[in-house]
Amino acid sequence: MILTIISFALIFTAIVVIHELGHLLFARLFKVRILAFGIGFGPAIYRKKTASGMDFKINLFPLGGYVRMDGEDPTEIDESVSEEKRRGFYYSKTAWQRFLIALAGPAFSILAGYLLLSVVALFWGIPQVGIAKVDPYSPAQEAGLRDDDVISKLNGKILFDTDELSTTIKNSDSVDLTVTRGDEQEKITVYPEVFPRQYEMIIKGESIPDNLTLSQIKSVNGLSLEEVDLSEYSGEEIVMVTESGEEIKGVLSGYQLIKERKVIGIEFKTLSRTLKSTQAPFKNGDEILSINDKKIQKGNDLFTILRFMDFPVDSQIPYHYLSIRDSTVLDVETMKNLNTVTVQVLRNGVNVSLEMPSEVFIQSLGNSFFEPPVENKQTMNPFLAISWGFQWSNNLLRRMGMIIGNIFTGEQDISEFSGPVGIVNIIGQATKAGFESLVLIFALITLNLGIINLIPLPALDGGRIVFNLIEMVSRKKINPVIEGYIHAAGFFFIMALAVYITYFDIMRFMK
Repeated sequence: MILTIISFALIFTAIVVIHELGHLLFARLFKVRILAFGIGFGPAIYRKKTASGMDFKINLFPLGGYVRMDGEDPTEIDESVSEEKRRGFYYSKTAWQRFLIALAGPAFSILAGYLLLSVVALFWGIPQVGIAKVDPYSPAQEAGLRDDDVISKLNGKILFDTDELSTTIKNSDSVDLTVTRGDEQEKITVYPEVFPRQYEMIIKGESIPDNLTLSQIKSVNGLSLEEVDLSEYSGEEIVMVTESGEEIKGVLSGYQLIKERKVIGIEFKTLSRTLKSTQAPFKNGDEILSINDKKIQKGNDLFTILRFMDFPVDSQIPYHYLSIRDSTVLDVETMKNLNTVTVQVLRNGVNVSLEMPSEVFIQSLGNSFFEPPVENKQTMNPFLAISWGFQWSNNLLRRMGMIIGNIFTGEQDISEFSGPVGIVNIIGQATKAGFESLVLIFALITLNLGIINLIPLPALDGGRIVFNLIEMVSRKKINPVIEGYIHAAGFFFIMALAVYITYFDIMRFMK
């Protein structure tokens, strides 16, 4: 926990200082008098007055930083000051100069993100999207996609993550994929189709009929799947009847309804079987082979096991997982004796059997990090790696902009954002995962800071940019006192928003 707090403090401070350095350098460029530049907050542990009169301080608590420009707050300006001194005031500068000073902070943040992602691409490569499973009779199978294919490009551009592919499929009639299969590449066009809604259920019951896969569900408690509201039966006994008359009885312990959607019928690789960083009784480098006699062929098979772990253990009555699309049973898995978990791992070339209570198993895996399910794509050409880093940054910036736009249109809930508590948790996880993850998180947060500060809200750089643009277009100077009060109101609004987001951060952390 101490390492997490130290990592958060240092990274957060570095991110803010880079941002404030942009404001500082452009303010100096336009001869704005700088009163102070501080790293951290609280009592100064190092202090120096520069030749220009700036008070440079390194403070006790490394939680951000700040730059203070003379005349930045028009409500505090003394009217009796001389004209010569006024020339160094922030508000004495022209609108286009103030525009560039305000823009410099977000620009430096975004530029730092580009540089950091280029470093990641150069030393560790870029992530790739792998296919764990291709659904039978799906558009993906018809187009020629196979299990273990790696999708390297989407519509001619590098594909960096699964979200981008899912979003594109959702909004397209066709997608052009460049697939890496062994040492060969192949271009494949896939035509997405609208799949009917899908039900995923956990049923607690003595037994269920054999060979249910591809069976048709005729009814649930006397109603068809389209008519029944499963939320009314959560925690209660249900009876499902197949077209052949077989019954599936048990308590509906959990369920998820996946609505009708456009897909191509693939399952992404999201986990590997190999533990990168873990805790006892596992060891770093362990490869999970089976759990309670269930073979783990691929990392995604772990999800089947983990689905059962959210429910109370019972050594007598088994749990059954059913995946049903429309009315067809796609997958069935059964798990018994959840009190004790037996895990077979491959450790240094030797098969090792580990037996542990389910609580220890959940805690150990919950504090573990897995090797990437697909190896990063790497190159020895530094210019190509930097190009990848810039493309990666462009991709992330575009999607961040879309997310912020969705907040204003109501398509995205602001409670899904992370505040200080959430960021501490994210950095803590990255610290455990390794230096690569830490640099990547650094890049993502500084990109986020840059794009969020461009939102045209008072008190943010984006709000100041808008005021300067208005002045540049209208050629009329806005009363700086009125603008100052507007920014002050915006500051209190943003603080209230931060408290709101932090509340949800804490709720997620407690869960």
